[in-house]
Formats: sequence, structure tokens, C-alpha cells
Amino acid sequence: MLDLGTSVPSQIISLHLLAEIDRVREERRASATANFHLVESHLHDLLPTWSWSAPRGSLTLWVRLPSGSARELATVARQRGVAILPGPTTSCDLSFDDHIRLTIARPADVLAEGIRRLAAAWGDYLPRAEGGGAGLEVIV
Repeated sequence: MLDLGTSVPSQIISLHLLAEIDRVREERRASATANFHLVESHLHDLLPTWSWSAPRGSLTLWVRLPSGSARELATVARQRGVAILPGPTTSCDLSFDDHIRLTIARPADVLAEGIRRLAAAWGDYLPRAEGGGAGLEVIV
């Protein structure tokens, strides 16, 4: 009973789920596909100048901003109640400051509200992104 593995109840649940793996996989694939289409539709409608490619199996979108800094946008977005992952966070050399990473692994209503808030944050940030204001300074 004492080992360094997972708990016995977790192992038993996993064993039972393996019998349903095909059904669970199809449900998960359908859910992820629907979420991707929902996020893509909202991005097209609310942030038409942003660009991305459909993922080939990921639960995230790698989105390119038309201008500005992903790190600065992330700060503004946080003020609107939405968290995004700026590109430099996922880069070993802090590049890709013109990209953000968006998940599609959330309930549909959360994704829709998140994109709406992100669009509002972009509206707040856009003048800076286009060079109309000073960039954000270091926040301590």
C-alpha cells in the first residue's frame, strides 16, 4: 500500500476510464473543436486585425498582434479581468513579444467572455500599440 505512485483510488478510476477511452477521446475532441471555432469566431468578429493559424492538436492558439507588445497588453488585459500568456514567457530568449498564447480549454461561456474582455483591453491598449502613448514602465 505504501509506494511512490498515485493513490489507489486514482488508479482504480483510471482503470475504469480506460474501458471508455474511445468515447472519452471523441467527446474531448468534439469539445475542443467547438471551443476552437467559438474562439476563432469571436477573434474574427472582435479582433479582426489579429492573426493566427489553426492548431494541429493543441489546446492553445498562438496569436500574432498587429502592433505593440504582448507583455504590455497582458498587463492591460489583467486590469480587465482576463489573463493571457505573452509570447516572451514561452520563449527561451524572450522573443515573440508580438504574440500571445490563448487557451481553448475552458467552458464556452468563459472563453466568450474572455475574448470580449480581451477585445476591450486591446481597445484600451491600442493607442500605445500604435505609438500614441508611452509604453508601460516597470511595475514594482
